[in-house]
Amino acid sequence: MYKVPCMEFGIMGGNMAEEGTMKKFSFGGCHYERALPPLSDLSPSTKVLNIELCLDEALKLNLALDECIRKINRYKESAESGKRALVNVALHLHVERISVNESKLPKGLKKKSIQG
Repeated sequence: MYKVPCMEFGIMGGNMAEEGTMKKFSFGGCHYERALPPLSDLSPSTKVLNIELCLDEALKLNLALDECIRKINRYKESAESGKRALVNVALHLHVERISVNESKLPKGLKKKSIQG
């Protein structure tokens, strides 16, 4: 697994089973072709932001998501680190890039469960 440094954006990642500071890295990511609506047209009333990817970049994103999910899946769900583990998909709008990182749910918040 190749780890891409992401110090510039302050993105968190690393082994949550270990106590202490987390390593800062990304599982990877991709560049996107365009965002719809264009960034210049975004407003507080914008409800959906569509991101279009070419096939090669979509495969990179798929691999990054897979790697992050596999790592999080190794945590025990009954342990604190497993309960708080999250996948963070970051859209870097100013550089037209998507990165995938491991994150953790802040204490006091609960995961949303979808029913239906």
